[in-house]
Parts: sequence; structure tokens; C-alpha cells
Amino acid sequence: MLNILKLAAVAGAVSEVRRRAAYAMQIALRSVFAGLMLFAGGAFLTAAGWLKLSEIYGAIIANLTVGGALVTFAIIVYIVGVIVPEHYKQRYAAPAQKTMGVGAAAGATSGLDLSSLATLAALGVAAGRMFKR
Repeated sequence: MLNILKLAAVAGAVSEVRRRAAYAMQIALRSVFAGLMLFAGGAFLTAAGWLKLSEIYGAIIANLTVGGALVTFAIIVYIVGVIVPEHYKQRYAAPAQKTMGVGAAAGATSGLDLSSLATLAALGVAAGRMFKR
């Protein structure tokens, strides 16, 4: 009987993982498509801006202006994407893992931490849903 419960819990967890993976794949594909369209739109806007600048000021000034704008944008993206997350990693470090048990107050670990307790509870809920149907 216990093996059937374990099997049902694992089956429920696996179906949930599959559903979440499929959803994550849809989000990733949409993000890639949106990124490609954003890149193409940016390329056309850059070309149009360069053409107008070269018409007004000449090709050298247009190249310097567009190149400077792209380098500035790249530096801003780098700062936001690399330096800022490092600051937050240091500032908001994850707290130490809490443990439950008799020796938890004294600082000794009992082998049962909160993450494994939550996993067991989720498997129990999944097993209950499997047998409820």
C-alpha cells in the first residue's frame, strides 16, 4: 500500500513538472521571438536615423553619433545586467536554512529541514488528489 502511495505521489509530481516545463518553454519561445522582433525593429530605426543624420550632417558625424549611442546603450545594459545583480546578491543574501527537531533550539540539526518537509507535504497533497479522483 505504501508503494502505491509513493508511486501516486511521484506520478503527480512528474505531471506537475511536465506542465511547468511546457509552460516555461512557451514563455521562452515567446521571449525569443519578441527579442528577435525587437532587434529587427532596432536595426531599422538605427538605419533610418543614420540615413537622416548622414543627409543633414554627413556620413562621418552620423557614424560617430550612432556608434556613440550604441556604445552608451551597451554600457547601460551591462551595468544593469551584471553590476546591479551582484549588488543585490551581496545585500540580500539568503538566510541560513532552518531545521526542525528536538535539537533545533540548541543549534543541532535533526536531518529534517523545512525544504524537505515542504516537499513531503506537496507529495502528500498530490497523492491525495490522485486517490480522490
